[in-house]
Amino acid sequence: MKSALMALAGVGLMAGSASAEEMTVQEILDLVTTSPVGDSSINASTDMLADGSDSYWDITASGGSFATMVIEFAGWDASNTFGIFDSANSSNFVQLFGGAATTASQNTVTIYDNGSVWTAGATEDTRKVFSSPIFGYYISTQAGTFYSDTSLNNGVDYMLAYQGNGSDIVKIGNLDGGIWTTNEYMLFFEDGGGTDFNDMVVMVESVNPVPEPATMLLFGTGLAGLAGVARRRKK
Repeated sequence: MKSALMALAGVGLMAGSASAEEMTVQEILDLVTTSPVGDSSINASTDMLADGSDSYWDITASGGSFATMVIEFAGWDASNTFGIFDSANSSNFVQLFGGAATTASQNTVTIYDNGSVWTAGATEDTRKVFSSPIFGYYISTQAGTFYSDTSLNNGVDYMLAYQGNGSDIVKIGNLDGGIWTTNEYMLFFEDGGGTDFNDMVVMVESVNPVPEPATMLLFGTGLAGLAGVARRRKK
């Protein structure tokens, strides 16, 4: 049975509200980068994925994805939640972290080929069924829910995604450091209270972004293939 496994390790690097307002996306990238030069080689101003290319995601061939909460600076961090949502229905979601998540908190989520979503090492049935293995990310705060898909936010982009380039060594909290590889992404969320994109930062790995046009193309190709089969059968 084909399944997608996502292990999530929460690492809270807490800071006061004043420093939160001062810390930029670039400063956060530099903060977690230990080598080769101490600052991130990622340029926060130019290296993010294009909006529309980071709306939806899929697990790679390994079938598993690991995610780490890098930092959370939001004023409502005690009540904020993070999770994934069904690409076909944003109201169909699974929470992966709640406001009580602390340093090195971990969770797992498994999406089976029938769409059922399980957590906690596939031991807890969420009783949620996704329409496909393609999903988006979200954060929910006292101000509302903000999605990786800009079209669900009244046209406002509340998430920036950065891809590793295989050169930086990143260390998050008390976890062992390692190379930020090209199949790993940092997601920077804004909770609607500003434009700093530092309210929650999550690193995810073994996932590929699925741009919306590509999703529609695959859907259209599938229909075309079915039509071709029907024509051949008719002949």
